[in-house]
Amino acid sequence: MSAVPQFPPLHIIPDDEPAQNSSREGNEEAQLPHETLALPAPQTEAEKEAAKKLEVGAEALKLDHLGPMVVNSDGTLSRIHNWADMTPLERERTIKILGKRNKLRTESLLAQGIRPGTIGN
Repeated sequence: MSAVPQFPPLHIIPDDEPAQNSSREGNEEAQLPHETLALPAPQTEAEKEAAKKLEVGAEALKLDHLGPMVVNSDGTLSRIHNWADMTPLERERTIKILGKRNKLRTESLLAQGIRPGTIGN
C-alpha cells in the first residue's frame, strides 16, 4: 500500500472532530504527545540598551545592527563587513580585541593631535 498524504494534516484536526477513517485513528494513537515550548521573557529597554554598549575607558560606545566602529590607524572609521555573518562567540571575541585596539589607536591619534573620525569628512 502506498502512503497517501492526509488533508488536513492530523495535527490540524481539532480533537472534537470525529475521525473519518480507521487509518487516521491508528496514526493519531501512534503520535507522541507534544511538549509545549515556552518563549523567553521579553527584554526590557534597559537590557536591550546594555547589550548594545561597549565600555572603552570612561566612554561607552553604542553598537547597532551594523556592528562596532573600527578606528583605523590613519584616523578614519569603518565597520566590520561580515558582522551579520558572525556567531555570537565570534562577535564577543571581536568586540574584546577591537575595544583594546581602538583604545590604543585613539590614544595614539590624540597624541598626534588627530581626532578619530574627522579625517575624510
